[in-house]
Amino acid sequence: MTRADNTHHLAAATAKRSADARQRAEKALLELRISGRPVTVAALATAAEVSRSWLYTQPDLLSGLRELTGRRPPAPRSAATTERSLKVRLAASLSANEKLRARVQVLTEQNAAQQRQLEQVYAELRRLQTTTPRREGD
Repeated sequence: MTRADNTHHLAAATAKRSADARQRAEKALLELRISGRPVTVAALATAAEVSRSWLYTQPDLLSGLRELTGRRPPAPRSAATTERSLKVRLAASLSANEKLRARVQVLTEQNAAQQRQLEQVYAELRRLQTTTPRREGD
């Protein structure tokens, strides 16, 4: 027996949920305009019972929100600023990488020294076991 394809029900429910959220957000934005309360993304999200992350995916709602606050969207960063930022981050990363390499080198040397000590202890143990006569019952 094959199962029926009911994915269209899920798609319809998702579309309805999205439309409901959209309607609540638009209504809340209008109410915030009228009320004179502080207008923020958090306030709008709370009033509309939607998540802030969802609001950030709705550019027209954000635009309406910015209109209320008199703010303009942030200016895009220049390529030079981004390049400088990347160079600084790269330099910091390379510096941290060098420090890690030095630390790994020290730990590798310590590990090798401890391995040699352990080998010497085992060799001494074997020597003592072979040269010391065993007692009865051991």
